[in-house]
Amino acid sequence: MKIKISRRIIFLGLLWAGCKEPIQPTATDKSFKNRPLSLAYNVTYIYSELGRPIAQLQARCIKEFISERAEENYSRLEGNVEIRFFDSSGSVESHLQADTAEFFEARGVAKAWGKVIVTNSKGERLETQQLYWRKKDNTIHTHSFVKIYTQEEVLIGDSLIASPNFQRYRLYKIKGSLQIKEEK
Repeated sequence: MKIKISRRIIFLGLLWAGCKEPIQPTATDKSFKNRPLSLAYNVTYIYSELGRPIAQLQARCIKEFISERAEENYSRLEGNVEIRFFDSSGSVESHLQADTAEFFEARGVAKAWGKVIVTNSKGERLETQQLYWRKKDNTIHTHSFVKIYTQEEVLIGDSLIASPNFQRYRLYKIKGSLQIKEEK
């Protein structure tokens, strides 16, 4: 008799637990604060306008976060973040690599950090620890230590403003320049 009652109690307990409504997170629910609303792994996105590819984004993990205010919603990209930017002919114009990146779509800003490397179609390479993008003036910038490798020299500075494709740039607080000699 004890065994039958115990089994019935366990069965009813499991039935009751299984019939609960699923928890749906909302922006105002404090238990979901700082937790992603959605996760995606090994993601590749292709952004296009009028059928023309503009960028291809790859990351090991993308997390979507929501907030009480829409302008604070953001996406976090983690693990070997790579973004290829295309010119009007569809050729790769520049390539960004970073450990982590965040994109605030409503505000039109993005931030990449960790080991950040940008390479342009001329073969020039930018290395820094943080890089920001602003949609408003369509520039990338940093106030962190910067190295720029060109075919002729290595430029070292503490601040930079550049076009998003890294074709034009202005380096500030220049610390040094090293000439690269070609071996014959």
